[in-house]
This record gives sequence, structure tokens and C-alpha cells, in this order.
Amino acid sequence: MPKITETTVTEHRAVQHRAVLEAAERLIVAGGGKVPSLAEWRPRLAWPAPASTATSPPNMI
Repeated sequence: MPKITETTVTEHRAVQHRAVLEAAERLIVAGGGKVPSLAEWRPRLAWPAPASTATSPPNMI
């Protein structure tokens, strides 16, 4: 179970939400006003790539 960092769950969620919005704002400003796609966010969020884009090892026959 994740540890909350604030006094209440509601406060914790508000702080986390604010952090996400601030990160989004920084990305938009850094991109000159362009809203990044989820594909551009993935490396920053450490999300795994979808299985459809994963590469397989070369065939060793």
C-alpha cells in the first residue's frame, strides 16, 4: 500500500495532482507551448512501452 505524504488522503491527492499539473506546465513551457503526447511523456514517467512496440531478439538460427 502506498504511503500518503499528507495528513489526509484528500490532502495527499491534492498535492499529487498539483505536482502532475506543475510537471505538465514545465513540459509545455519547455516545448514552446506544444502539448506533449503520451508517447513523449512515457520516458519521463518510466512507463513500460506497450508490447506492440517491443522489439524481439534477433533470430539466432
